[in-house]
Amino acid sequence: MTSSSARLIRAAPATPEEALRWLREQFDACAPVMCPVQQRTFIPDEFRFGLALYELRCGNALSWGFWLTNASYQAMSLIAVGDSTTCVCHPQ
Repeated sequence: MTSSSARLIRAAPATPEEALRWLREQFDACAPVMCPVQQRTFIPDEFRFGLALYELRCGNALSWGFWLTNASYQAMSLIAVGDSTTCVCHPQ
């Protein structure tokens, strides 16, 4: 990696809730320039972020991507690291 490369790791949240907060910030930042605009509204935010929190609490990684008005593609990913056998949604 060269010194001019973009930094790939933007945050290191410690909890699923912190990760969700970061994801929502990233989504909200690019939502105004999404094209087509239906990308931001075809799934209600309550469902979109509720499902994301569920997946994060289960130790799953997330990868979202959206086309933007300038023909760019915004990718945002959360990589879960930890013990996924302790899913709070499905206790054993």
